Order: sequence, then C-alpha cells, then structure tokens
Amino acid sequence: MIKEIYRIKSKEYLNELKNITKLEELADNLHGMAEGCYSNLIPYLNHYLDQFKRLKLSILKDLYPDSAVDNNEHIYGLLYNLTTNTLSLAKNIILGLEDSPSNFTLIRAIVENGLTLKIFTEKDIDSKYIKLFKHHYCLFDYQFEVQYHQKIYGQKISDGVDRSKRKAVRIFKDLFDLETDEEAQRIYSNRHGWAYKLVNDKPFISFKDIIDFYGDEFEKSAYDLMSSLVHPHLQDIPLVSSWVQNTLLYAQRIIYKVSEKLGAKFEVAKENLFVSEYQKIIDHPNSVLHQIEEMYEKQVNLLSEMQFLVNQGRVNQYHDVLLRKLKNFYIDSYADYALGFNEVLRAKFKLMIEELAFNRYMYYRYFYEKDRFRLEIIRQHYELRRLEKIDLEKFHVKVKEFKKKYEEVYKKKISMKKFINNYIHQSYGFNINEKGNYTSITKFIGDQVNQLFEKNKRIGDDIIALFEEVNSLGHASMYQYYSDYSNQSDAIMTTVNLIDISTYHILEFLMLEYFIFGESDEDEILKNIFRKIETRLKQFNQLSKDKIDLIKTTHSIIIH
Repeated sequence: MIKEIYRIKSKEYLNELKNITKLEELADNLHGMAEGCYSNLIPYLNHYLDQFKRLKLSILKDLYPDSAVDNNEHIYGLLYNLTTNTLSLAKNIILGLEDSPSNFTLIRAIVENGLTLKIFTEKDIDSKYIKLFKHHYCLFDYQFEVQYHQKIYGQKISDGVDRSKRKAVRIFKDLFDLETDEEAQRIYSNRHGWAYKLVNDKPFISFKDIIDFYGDEFEKSAYDLMSSLVHPHLQDIPLVSSWVQNTLLYAQRIIYKVSEKLGAKFEVAKENLFVSEYQKIIDHPNSVLHQIEEMYEKQVNLLSEMQFLVNQGRVNQYHDVLLRKLKNFYIDSYADYALGFNEVLRAKFKLMIEELAFNRYMYYRYFYEKDRFRLEIIRQHYELRRLEKIDLEKFHVKVKEFKKKYEEVYKKKISMKKFINNYIHQSYGFNINEKGNYTSITKFIGDQVNQLFEKNKRIGDDIIALFEEVNSLGHASMYQYYSDYSNQSDAIMTTVNLIDISTYHILEFLMLEYFIFGESDEDEILKNIFRKIETRLKQFNQLSKDKIDLIKTTHSIIIH
C-alpha cells in the first residue's frame, strides 16, 4: 500500500502545480521570483533528499566552501531543520496525506526556522544573539540528560554535556552582566531564552513576540493558525491546500536565498521524488524495511476496519476523524522512518503523546467524574479562540453567553478577565476547572501519563521525558543539528515503540468512549461492533510487538 503510493509520478503533481496561477497571500513576498518557480520545487527538494539528510558534517564539505564552515553553524543548523521539515511536508502531499495531523506541526516548524534564519541573515541585530543561539541547545541537552538518563535510569550526566551547559550559562551571564550562574541559567533555560531582551527589551520572550516583531503577514498568519491547530481538539479541520503551497514556496525562497549567500553549488536532480536507495530497499522483498513496511500496512488496514466499524453504529464525528488521522499518521511516520527523517519522526511523537493525554482526560472527566459539560467546554475552546481572531464583536457576545453557562453548571462566579485568560488564551485552556484555573501543557501531560501508566512507571517516565525532548525538536534551535541522541538506533526504536504504545491506548479510550457515547449498553448491534473493534485492537497490539521484535533482532534502524 505505502510502496504503491510511492509510485505516484512526480510529474503528475508538477502538472497540477502548473495550474496554480494566483497565490494571493504570498504575492508581495514572491514578486521577484520567476514565473513557474513553484513547479520546480519538487525536483529542487529532491536534490536535498540526498544532500541535506547528511547535512550535519558532510554537507559542509560537499556543498559549501570550507571558509564558510567556522562562523555559520547556526545557519547550517537552521537550514537542516528547515529542509528536513519541508521535505517531510512535501512527502505528505506527494503521498496524499493532506489529513495527516503532522502537517500543522510541520508548517509551524518551517515558519519558525525560516523566520529565525531571516533574522540572522537579513536583520540588523546584535551579534551576541548569534552566539547565544548557537549555545542555547546545550541547556536542552543537559535538561534531557537530567530528565531521561539521570532521573529514570540513574545514570550520571556525561561530563561533556555538563561542561557545555556550564560554558553556555557563563556566556549568557557575562553578556548580560548578571550576578549569579543560577540567575543566568533560570533565564537562559526558557525555550527562547537566547532571545532575552531582543524584542522591546522584554526579559522573557515567546516566539509569538519574535514573530509579531520581525515576521511578515504570511509568517504571522501561518504561525498563529498552526499554533491553534497543533494541539488536540474535537473538530474536523482540513488543511487548506493553499497553506501547503504557500509554505513550500516560502521555504524554497529562504533555502535558496540563504544557500546562495553561502556559496552553495546546486544541480537540480532530474529523478522522480523518492526514487532513491530507500525506494529500492523498501521494494526489495527480502529487505527488513520491506517486512516492517508490511507490518505498518497491516496496522493501517486494521485502523481502516475500525473506522468502518465505528461508522456502522452510531456515527461519532470525532471518532471517525481520529481514526482517519491515526491512519494517515502511520503512513506518514513510516515514510519518515524509511527516509531517515529521524528528528522529524521524533518531533511528531509529541502529537501522539498529546492525543493520548487528551483522550484519557476526556474519557475520565466524562465517565468517572460525570462531567457531561466537559465536552462542550472542549468544543467551545477551539471555536471561541478562532472567533476571537475573525470577529471580535461576535466573540464578545458568544464568550459572555458561554461564561454564563459555565457559571450555572459549576455554580461558581468568575471574572471575565480570568475566564478569557485561563480558558480562551491558553493552548490547553479546555482543562479549566470548576474554580476557573487551568493546568499547563507540561503538567497536564505529566498528570495524565502518570495516572495511565501508574502500574508501569518506566513507560510513563519514558513518555514524559521524551515529551520534553521532542518539544525541543519541534522548534528553531541547534538541538536537532548537534544532538546525537535523535540519530541513535535506540532512540528511533524507542520512538517507534512508544508511538505504538500510545496509539494502542488511544484506541482503547476511543473504543470505551464510543460505547459510552453511543446507544444503550443493551443495544446488541453496538455490542457486536464493540467486540469486533476489540478483536482488531488486540491484533494491532500484537503487530506492534512483532514489529519492535523485528527491529531489535535485526538492528535494522536506518541511520542517515
């Protein structure tokens, strides 16, 4: 199934692209580009499929002049991030995966890395921020060793990681003339701590601050929209094709412009997309990747059967959408795995962790805590956030109505300011409680995962630690470029295994939710559907075990 999709000829896609004559949202930004440049994007990226996947060291020798190496690591790191995410997005469109939940994450990552590249190559900023950006990853690396190696496995933090972290903290401390290392580390450890006082002298910077100050209209609108879609919700929201087209154009423009400045030498590949050694490996009937591909294919087929069964009974749009997303995610993640997009695959694991925590929360609040109003809170959270951006007058009317309903249900008064801040303006505001307080993303994930894996704490600890790491992989930083862990075979094996474990538990909650939200438990039709879904869930779980056993036995992780 997956290998058949691979055989889609790129020229068919290019012919479709040539019909695109108007890209309004990028008109101002792309006026200098040659007509029809978008139709050249796929072969252009195909060139990078073989070049940029080895970017960490070899590309410095193969593509760029030696003199550029020493001072431009931050540029190479961002080009690596930008190109890998762009290739994965292009791959999804070629494979017909417009509904893959990872597309929102990929577009946001492309914009974040693209704008950061523009800041360093086009904006007049103090050179100290380049230095801070280069060393910022050391704090992520250190934190991951603390959370993963030290806390879970009791291992000592490696001397090199500790030394690099202390050096980075001292650099930050000296540049801003701070009194203590502790204060410097507290500030610098923030996700965008490298940008301390970059925007309007603000001490604590979010990327929203950076994009509002430096971004163009496309970057602002794309980042804002994708940030609202990357987290779990109940709505079925298709990704409009123009966002993909414009994002790919945006990435091409930046990659090409920055690379030319560095003296890159390009020869556009003439082969069809993905006609590479990976295709040959996948197609070869005796290859391990071929065997693994067949297991993924069977898992996808089981998800399709479960989707069909769900729609045989009482149709629940959310469950139908979730199963469709899971199917697309499995095709998407296998392609990343086979093509060696290891950092992207691990970054996408964040989606599964969030979906798992979300489904557990929704199920327990509704069933065990009898909070029937919770579903409406979750639905309205997204709708009101969207409405605030497009119709402020209507938003104020609707939020007033919903606040009144909230107060009636929970018999608790709350100020409008607190309600909007804690419910509307927080990514995870849907978990607002009866007192008007909410739980942050990190704590929410930790609480749900710890409760779910109470009897298997090692798995829960692994998931929480990796959630922290993949958060770093999904943003603009040097972590992807320098970190060795994401390219180690055990890291990819752990990712594949935990994706399967998370999916299994998501399906468990889906099955229980379907039964609860459906007809009466006396309904024989529903009982029969339930049994069939349960059978397929067991088969899915067994395939997961067989797949990871094959990977372990053959040491077949592909590292590029």
